[in-house]
Amino acid sequence: MAKNKEVRNQADERRLLKQYLTRYYRLNERQAILQTRLAQLRHDLRRNADVDTSEIEAEIQGQAERAKDAAQEIIAILDLLPPYSIGRAIVEYRHIDCREWLDIQETLHMTASPCYDQYNRALDYLLRCKEVRAALKLDKRFSKRKNAEF
Repeated sequence: MAKNKEVRNQADERRLLKQYLTRYYRLNERQAILQTRLAQLRHDLRRNADVDTSEIEAEIQGQAERAKDAAQEIIAILDLLPPYSIGRAIVEYRHIDCREWLDIQETLHMTASPCYDQYNRALDYLLRCKEVRAALKLDKRFSKRKNAEF
């Protein structure tokens, strides 16, 4: 019974870390949506000179700053992984380069199962680092909201 609870706790911690690492991707995705919206508004309202798009432009700039900050935080965490390790490469491809799993597997010449195993080992390694545990505890929005959107 204790082993089952430990496995469940490990899965929860991995999920939390994945959510934390996915922030950069989500912020970039949101920024792209805002840029598309701004371009559409400019196109639709180009004849009306009174239209003010500064609010959307400010939101896009804020989104870009948040994405930059998230990337820096994620890179600092990934620097804790051993350099040149397969696990580090997988986590970087996934969370910094925002690559799809199939693309990562093809790049590293790995099948799905070993790729996921290396990814999970890297996450477990990070979860043993006090800096990562502290970062996850500091950011309460990850632990208080199930299925949080970023």
